[in-house]
Amino acid sequence: GLAGAAGTVALYLVAIGCSALLGEIYGGVDPVDVSSEGYSDAHVLHVVGVGAAHMGNFAAAAYVGATAAAILVSGGPWRPLAWLGIAVAAFRVTSALLELTSTSHWSDTVAIAGFLAFLAWGFAASVMLVVALRRGTALVPQTVA
Repeated sequence: GLAGAAGTVALYLVAIGCSALLGEIYGGVDPVDVSSEGYSDAHVLHVVGVGAAHMGNFAAAAYVGATAAAILVSGGPWRPLAWLGIAVAAFRVTSALLELTSTSHWSDTVAIAGFLAFLAWGFAASVMLVVALRRGTALVPQTVA
């Protein structure tokens, strides 16, 4: 779980960093004044940022799916959150694939909805973990061989 979360966060931070760097370097610059090397640099930053975001989408889906499966196996009152996580993971994979294969604007809206679903589920799972820790209920599988 931790490795999946770290990979997801790292990819999204690269995407955010590339976008921020583009804005910092080229924000307010007249396009006529930018050299061909500048356009090449901007294109590389854009492609790296978009690529990292695309890979982050799949990592996010894998993280949610794995975490939801672990919650589901542990049993207890958190099963609805686990099933919701499986649905979010499936939606996240679908929206990530749609974002990769489509050039229409509506696919961007679906991709944003997938990202927001990932954030909302991650927040709900975090709240669940805090509540479980405060109550002293461990999320451990009930049958340990």
